[in-house]
Amino acid sequence: MGRSRGRLACAVAALLAGCSSDTAPSLAACAEILAARAPSARVVATVSDSVTEAALDFEVGSWWKEAARGRLACSFEEQPAGGLRLRAAVLDGQPFTSAEVTVVNADLLLADMRRAAETGDAPPISPPR
Repeated sequence: MGRSRGRLACAVAALLAGCSSDTAPSLAACAEILAARAPSARVVATVSDSVTEAALDFEVGSWWKEAARGRLACSFEEQPAGGLRLRAAVLDGQPFTSAEVTVVNADLLLADMRRAAETGDAPPISPPR
């Protein structure tokens, strides 16, 4: 996922949640997943029941036709080193397959690594031998 799309997803989640510093990590991660799946989606409502559960109601459409509504529900597990790992997701009543969950988790890991590198929190990389 591109940096701008990820930042946009987090910004939308933060605005709907009320305050960016209080945005649940699960909500931001679920918004990243939605942005990767449907870049043109507009989040219209959010729910974050816990640190590891989130749901987004969204619309997809354009000016010449009525917007279609959808819902993405995400269930995460916290990782010992920090960050979240997707356990399950349901998009409009259809659960993600295990392959889709694996791809999403790889994308989330890469996004975490990219953010760590940008903030200087990334561990040094050993030179090849």
